[in-house]
Amino acid sequence: MPDRLLTAALAGSAAASAATAGPTETALAVLDPPPWHWVVHTDSLELYADAGDRLALVRAGGAVHHVKVALAADGVAANIALLPEPFIDPGHLARVTVSRRVAVTPEAMASFEATEPGHPVTELAPRRAVDTLVRAAADVEGMAVRLTPEGGGWAGVLHGEEDTARAWLRAGQALAAMVLAGNRHGLAVAATEADPTDPEARPLLGEVTQPYLTLYVTPAG
Repeated sequence: MPDRLLTAALAGSAAASAATAGPTETALAVLDPPPWHWVVHTDSLELYADAGDRLALVRAGGAVHHVKVALAADGVAANIALLPEPFIDPGHLARVTVSRRVAVTPEAMASFEATEPGHPVTELAPRRAVDTLVRAAADVEGMAVRLTPEGGGWAGVLHGEEDTARAWLRAGQALAAMVLAGNRHGLAVAATEADPTDPEARPLLGEVTQPYLTLYVTPAG
């Protein structure tokens, strides 16, 4: 028998992700409607694509991360399957299920608060703050970040090993995690899709196997 409280948590997290410009949307500075939509079932959330390019996948990955953060703040552990039906429906981008309630940790609440305007900020030394962004991205499977000082901030690349739809979804999750870490520690993250054919971008991208996004990190405000 479905747990009504868990179902309500799923529906609420989907509504939260659809109603606000999430961390990934903010970093990419996009204003058009999200290229994805959620379908709510009694025991799962299903994310479907409305567009199919790489940036749409990044944005969809950010939506998945937003839902995970919202559920954790609601005391619910999320299980996420990316591309659960790759051969049947490649536009079915993710399935989110929940199995149990968990304690709401201070970390979970801080991450959720960082999705909202007027969130608390914990000041850290600049290098330490940047390190939190790098670690946040690295917590997502297959993702890594290189940032180097540039001007009054840092520039770099979010990269990995694969050019697949699943990898681009994970890039969106990693970007969202970086933005929330930045929000918490007074840093603003901006991103654009990496273009290895652009001669001006090559020094920034370096020799990474698969660049996903170029990154620019500056003090917020």
